[in-house]
Parts: sequence; structure tokens; C-alpha cells
Amino acid sequence: MFSGKTHTQGYTGTDFLLTGVVICVMLTEAIHLYGVYGGASVTQCVRLLGGLFAAAALSGLVICAVQRLKSRETMLSAVSKAQTGQAAVYIGFAALILFLVEFIILQVDNNIYTDGDMTIETVNTFIATDEFYSVEPLTGAAYTQGLPSRIKILCLPSLYTFLTIIFNMSSTVIVWRAVPAFVLICTAAAYKSLADAIFLDGHGNQSDYTKRNLFMMLVFVVFLLGDYMYGMDGFLLLESGFRGVSVRNLILLPYMVSLILRKKRLHAALCIIAEACITWTLYGAGVCLFAAVGLTVAEYFYNFVQRKKDDGTYSGKGESHV
Repeated sequence: MFSGKTHTQGYTGTDFLLTGVVICVMLTEAIHLYGVYGGASVTQCVRLLGGLFAAAALSGLVICAVQRLKSRETMLSAVSKAQTGQAAVYIGFAALILFLVEFIILQVDNNIYTDGDMTIETVNTFIATDEFYSVEPLTGAAYTQGLPSRIKILCLPSLYTFLTIIFNMSSTVIVWRAVPAFVLICTAAAYKSLADAIFLDGHGNQSDYTKRNLFMMLVFVVFLLGDYMYGMDGFLLLESGFRGVSVRNLILLPYMVSLILRKKRLHAALCIIAEACITWTLYGAGVCLFAAVGLTVAEYFYNFVQRKKDDGTYSGKGESHV
């Protein structure tokens, strides 16, 4: 898994999608902090963030166009290979994703797990007061004991507020329907990226499309089987995809692992930063950071052992094999 040049392949469409999500989170965090500590109103932040999102989207389209022109032959070759004997696997996986998206969008409100969560109340409070954390979401009264800074800097409630205002939709539709459905799609993209990094041949080519797609189908079957208790990834995906822990477990973590396996460590650092923007961490040190450190240490240890074995073989000290 850690050997050679097999994990240095270029960026794909899933990379652009997931990196876009990470960048949007980081941009929202910057605007959120400006609103919380700079005194800007929610309306002002929406306008500013809209401009930043538009600039980021335009830059992303330009980068995608350049990347597509550079790798057009490779992409056409990949599509040709994928179409050979893989239609059933692709159709099955696509049908599973569409079924889950429909399940999330059409399920009744009672199926949304909200225990211990005040996202909707916080979003409605931001919209009603046009200020960030000026009153308590449940009582509507001013804070008497303050709010921990580690909670105030988390930007997901602000992101959902901005989306609610921009699309002029109900906060419940945005938070409980649209966001979980989008998280589901990004989860599929994240695990596709992970599959691309795992199932390679000796030359770094994504050689076995069947294995990659069966791997992703197996992942989502496990998600379905895990939809029985809070804390399980399947439950987070289908019952509370709007939570920060859901975004971290389902999108940031698998995508970060795929980047580490492809030796894109600086890019993986963006996932670590994004996690600190949406979930409670230990002074910025969260699950993604510990996973990245563990994978990096394992890789260096693996390479160290391999070099020792090679030195023993090349120097003639290795045992003969029959």
C-alpha cells in the first residue's frame, strides 16, 4: 500500500469536488469569524461569502478545464476501460446512491436524529436577529454566562444560515434535506477517491474497476447495516448528515486517507484544518490529524523495513530461497 510510485497519480473529478467542499468550509470559517468577532451582520456576511464562493467557483472551473485538456487522452482511455464489462457494477452502485438520496430527501422529520443538537434553532436565531450568537437559541434571551470559544468558532450553523438565505428556502429543508443529500454524494466521492488510491497496479494505474466499485458498494452496504445507533457512520449518514461529526467521518477522513496514500500530504492538511472548523477538537488536533500522523509513521516504518530487507539481499546477506 505504501510502496513505490503507485500512489502519486494526478487529480480526478472527485478531487475537485471534495477540495471544493473543503475550501468552501474554510471560506465560511473566515467569514464566520469576521461576523462573530468583527461585528459584521449576517446579511453583510452573506454578501461577502457569495462573492468569495463565486470567485472560488470560477477559479475551480478554470482549473478543471486546464486539467481536462492536459489529461484528455487518459480520461478517454479510462472511460473506455470502464465501459468494458463494468456496466452492471456501475448501474448497481448508482441505483444504490439514488435510493439513499431519495430516502434522505423524502423521509419524515421524525427520522432526523436531533437529540443534543441545536443546529436548526441556531440557524433560525441567526436569521431572526441578523447577528451571530447574540441570544440563546432555545430561550431567545441574551447569553448570561457566555458561550465557549470552541463552540463559537464552529462555522456549520453559519454556513447553513447563508445557504438558507441565498436559496430563500426553509432552514429545515436546507439542514435536514439538502445538506444530508449532498453529504451522501460527497461520501460516495470520498470513498471513490479512497478506492482509487487502494486498487492500483504496479505502475500506478487504476487497473481493476470491478474491485473499486464493489468496494464502494460494500462500504454503503455496511452503512445501511450500521443504521441502528448514534455514533455509527451509517446512522450519521442517513439520520443526521448535517452534523459536523458526520462530515468529518464520512467525507474528510476517507478523503484525507486517500491523499496520504497518494503522497499528497500538503493537500491532506486542508482536511485537518477543515475538521477544526466544523467539530470540537483538542486545540485543532482532531481525528484527521491523528490518522494522518499514524499513516505517515506507518509508511516511514514500512519503507525503513523494506530498505533493510533490500540491503540484506543486495549485500548477499539474505538467506537463499528454494
